[in-house]
Amino acid sequence: MKKYSTLLFFMLVINPLALLAQEEEKDELFHEIEVAHSYINNEKWRGVVAANWKHIYDENGWRRWGGDAYISRKLKIFSFEAGVTASYTFDKDIVNYFEARPWIGLRTDFELGDRLALMQKFKTESRHFFMKMSMQTNTAFEAGFYYP
Repeated sequence: MKKYSTLLFFMLVINPLALLAQEEEKDELFHEIEVAHSYINNEKWRGVVAANWKHIYDENGWRRWGGDAYISRKLKIFSFEAGVTASYTFDKDIVNYFEARPWIGLRTDFELGDRLALMQKFKTESRHFFMKMSMQTNTAFEAGFYYP
């Protein structure tokens, strides 16, 4: 049990603090809605396609529509994941753009009850901005609740 407590402490406290130092000049408050479908889900593999919408509150007109497809190889308490995200960002004050993000990551899921789970993911991605003709690499920590 101590091993899992240490792991949980690292993923919830230490890891986000390390990533906070990599953020840009300001923190952004946003929400994201995602609908996902598992096309494979067995003891070793999970395959998912998802659609999502994101809104940043600090920038009134900023919105993003996107899609995601990935495959996971389940290993004991972790999963190794790889996928691609495609999104279109639009705002009346910026040039709208399309981007593709191939990524790899590690994920862990903790069941909190019969119908609630906590997902945590650490990933690195390569962002390709096609309308801006540029590229950048990001690392991210994601956490969220879902209903299995």
